[in-house]
Amino acid sequence: MDEQKAVKTLKDIVIRFSGDSGDGMQLTGTIFSDLSAMTGNTISTLPDFPAEIRAPQGTLSGVSGYQVQIGSRSVRTPGENADILVAMNPAALKVSVKYLKKDSIIIIDTDSFSTNDLRKAEFQTEDPFEELGLKTQQVIPAPISSIVKEGLKDFGLDAKSALRCKNMFALGLICWICDRPLGPAEQFLDRKFGKKPQLRDANIASLNHGFDFGANTHASASIFRIETQKPVPGRYLDINGSGPGLALKSEAIGLAVMAELPLVIIDVQRGGPSTGLPTKSEQTDLMQALYGRNGEAPIPVLAATTPDTCFLYAYWAAKIAVEHMTPVILLTDTFVANGSSAWRIPDLHELPTIEPNYVSKLPEGAAEGWRPYFRNPETKVRYWAVPGTPGFEHRLGGLEKNFTTSAISTDAANHALMVKTRQEKIDYISNEIPLLEVEGDQDADTLIVGWGGTYGHLYEASHKVREQGYKIAHAHFAFINPLPKNTEEVLRRYKKVIIAEQNTGMFARHLRGLIDNFVPHQYNEVTGQPFSLSHLVEEFIKLIEE
Repeated sequence: MDEQKAVKTLKDIVIRFSGDSGDGMQLTGTIFSDLSAMTGNTISTLPDFPAEIRAPQGTLSGVSGYQVQIGSRSVRTPGENADILVAMNPAALKVSVKYLKKDSIIIIDTDSFSTNDLRKAEFQTEDPFEELGLKTQQVIPAPISSIVKEGLKDFGLDAKSALRCKNMFALGLICWICDRPLGPAEQFLDRKFGKKPQLRDANIASLNHGFDFGANTHASASIFRIETQKPVPGRYLDINGSGPGLALKSEAIGLAVMAELPLVIIDVQRGGPSTGLPTKSEQTDLMQALYGRNGEAPIPVLAATTPDTCFLYAYWAAKIAVEHMTPVILLTDTFVANGSSAWRIPDLHELPTIEPNYVSKLPEGAAEGWRPYFRNPETKVRYWAVPGTPGFEHRLGGLEKNFTTSAISTDAANHALMVKTRQEKIDYISNEIPLLEVEGDQDADTLIVGWGGTYGHLYEASHKVREQGYKIAHAHFAFINPLPKNTEEVLRRYKKVIIAEQNTGMFARHLRGLIDNFVPHQYNEVTGQPFSLSHLVEEFIKLIEE
């Protein structure tokens, strides 16, 4: 690095990688996020996939993006607007312009900005920056494709394979601008392409070519150095995941309710209905999770709040399922599932124990007359005989059972009793889950309420509202059914309760149905994208001032 180059030290920075689906933007963003976490920064990511599987190359519908915010403090969102944009073609520039700050840096591959490329991206002129009104941004033009092809001509790759390495050139240039070492990225590429040495060496070479381009051309007016913080001691992993399909499982879930079997169903919510927006994020499955089965079939519902809480709430879902003999739905969403975060591997001794209600816990002398639906009188949980336990052979099924004998029953009074018992079993779980906590100003008049994967955005929005001189508190639900025992007491403390969710008001309706005369304000967005922080702040202040 040129020591005379201006270095700006920042607390956080937002970077967006954008290009065609085949340009490797997701891999580029992932590597940069990982090496930033390894450097000591906190991260929050937003992989933004196109909804179409095979959109035509260079078109607006085929743009794939990856946004990451890295910082020294606890970063909870991927940021709203980018400080740096990597745009591999005109379509990527056009789609990403709404995410740019006024003084941002834009890196473009000039080889991909031909007249034909501009036409495919629906530009009307030869100057996309003028057409988009980009007058205050710093543009770093780089002939990325040409440099990559020239730099890899001796690696024995065909032209198409060589061009697939241009994302690593962009990563190298970003590493130079952000004062990042290349070593961790090279190690990642060695692990990924270790069995294909030719590709490994080509990608590592392109990575270094991008870094050298920045250093040799003084590509940016400044180098950015992001402050770091010392992590809590422990072992860390980078975590992520994905997947939908709750509707197809409703009949099997109903059977598990009737048979009272432990089962965990994970629903990663996406834009719908039907195929809808298969790569975009919403919170629109809540009512289906709560009520989407035939008959009275109550089950616990939980919702993970961030990528690094997915393990915790999956553990809680398993604990509840096994201890209370019930299926449990764990909701996440595409934002949480596709996002990444550094996660400290917990000490198993720190986790709450899981204690199944085995038949070994039957009262003394009760084993001789045991039946499959004998229950603990307090929790209403049936005693679990693991299949194959000698002396406890039994059959279960989807037909209603007699409360006393466990035999099949169509008696009306018995059915009413069993419906009541299954509901009481779920209601009892509220005694064993954590109480609802409130963050922020304890003496505020206004409470922001959210659930699931909107935690980071609502936390940050509340913080920004507080910075503008307003008092505000924030309560976030991970346990949806049953609710924490202190829910009503917490909500009634505040003059104004604002429920913010990415649907048309499902959680608000759920709470109104359970709490008499509860009339909250609502903030709802159903866009397929995470909340906009600026919009949240603006709306919250409006409601506070009413």
